[in-house]
Order: sequence, then structure tokens, then C-alpha cells
Amino acid sequence: MEDYPAPSKTPPEPLHITQPNVSTLDLQTLLLALTKQTNNQPKKRTKGIKEPDPFSSGSPDELQVFIFQCQIYFRACEGEFTEDAEKIFFAISDLRGVALDYFEPFIGENNKFQTYNFLEEWPAFVQKLSNLFGSYSPEDDDEDALVAIPFPDNSKAVNYFIQFTKYQNRIR
Repeated sequence: MEDYPAPSKTPPEPLHITQPNVSTLDLQTLLLALTKQTNNQPKKRTKGIKEPDPFSSGSPDELQVFIFQCQIYFRACEGEFTEDAEKIFFAISDLRGVALDYFEPFIGENNKFQTYNFLEEWPAFVQKLSNLFGSYSPEDDDEDALVAIPFPDNSKAVNYFIQFTKYQNRIR
């Protein structure tokens, strides 16, 4: 058997770590590099994208504008709205008056087993809003509006073509 030395009664000497020679200039350079690195990460472009204007059961045209503004906002903030229910409840938060009053009983309902597709699927929600606050025959309205677009006399035809394309796309 080997003999081990007897334990020493004196405490071991503390480990000395030498401080690196870091100047203030080196620290500033390091902080600047870290700041640039975090600022170069891709950011979502939500700045400048405004939320939809509130909708309060106005005209069918206002409903079309509200739905279109919601779609723009959802596209700009794609990462925020991954599920249709998130889009729906965001849109409901921008409803006012009678439009908001309509959805209140469905949201405040205590029966968790009762589900409504218009609170879970964006197309069903849009259809519900259109049924309640839209035109009775939106295609007929769009066809009438398409025929009634006046061609301007002052040679600014761009407005005519924009309106024509808008109604044409709605009619399909």
C-alpha cells in the first residue's frame, strides 16, 4: 500500500486570476459591436402600418374598407396572427356600437362546449359581418357601381381605371 502524505493543516493558497488588460476604449468598441449585431437582426415592419378604423355598422362600403384594412394589418403583422381566432378577436376589438353588441353574447357565454365557426374561422367571421352589415346583394351593387363610373373629361383616366378594377375584382 502506498502512503499518502498527511493532510496539511494550512489552508490552500487562493487561486490568482490575472485580470485581462482591457481599456475603456476596448469596452466601448465591444459594446458598439454588440449593439450593431442586435440592431442588424431582421425586424417586423409594423411601424407605419395603422390598425383598422373602428367599424360601427355603417354602410356596406365602410364594412368593405374595414375588412380590407384588417387584411392589410394581418399581412403586415403575420407573426402575431397565426390562428384565425386571433384575427377574429382582434377585429372584434375594433368593432363599435351595434356591431360589437352583436358579438357580446357569444363571447360572454359561459357554455364552453358551444362553439361558433364565426369565432374560429376568419372567412366565416367575414361572412357573418357581411350578412349582418353588408349589402343584401353585393355583386349587384358592384355591377351597378361599375356601370355608373363616369369617365373623366379632364384626361385623368387613372381614377376611372382604379375604380373599374376594384369593382371588376369584386364581381369576378
